[in-house]
Amino acid sequence: MGARNYPEDIKLRGKQLYLQGFSLNECAKRVKEWTGKKCSASLFRKWAIEGKWEEEQQRFLAKVNTSLTEDTTSKMIQRAKEQLEAYQSLIDRGVKALNDKTVTVDKISEVVSLVDVGIKGERQISQGLVSWKYVEEVVRIICEEIHEEELRRRIARRLQNLTTDLLSI
Repeated sequence: MGARNYPEDIKLRGKQLYLQGFSLNECAKRVKEWTGKKCSASLFRKWAIEGKWEEEQQRFLAKVNTSLTEDTTSKMIQRAKEQLEAYQSLIDRGVKALNDKTVTVDKISEVVSLVDVGIKGERQISQGLVSWKYVEEVVRIICEEIHEEELRRRIARRLQNLTTDLLSI
């Protein structure tokens, strides 16, 4: 069966899968599962070359990666700022109570505990931000050092899923 005998929706579905990061072999397999029609990876390769899918995919992935990185980073920073403000509020309340000199002896341990929770919380947030910077740097190194596109796409997809899962916690 020649390439011209395939409905346009098969070609379009293959292109969508390819742009999402699937290999040409995987596109062929999934389109067969979806339509019941056997399409070879070489047919998808031909369509990909003719339609310049690779260039489109690179633009798409670059846009998605930039958007995800910016969005994820801004969410992480915003969440960290909110948490730091909450912990600072605990510290401020505790210090104010201690400075007021109206705190009774039996309440001092509660006030000190409040300050301690604030300090420990701030420390945890700071450590988390350092860990996040480490992860960002690891991703940058992976992108620079791994030149096999299919492997980079699979790793990027898994890291994006991991990041999304971590943000939803």
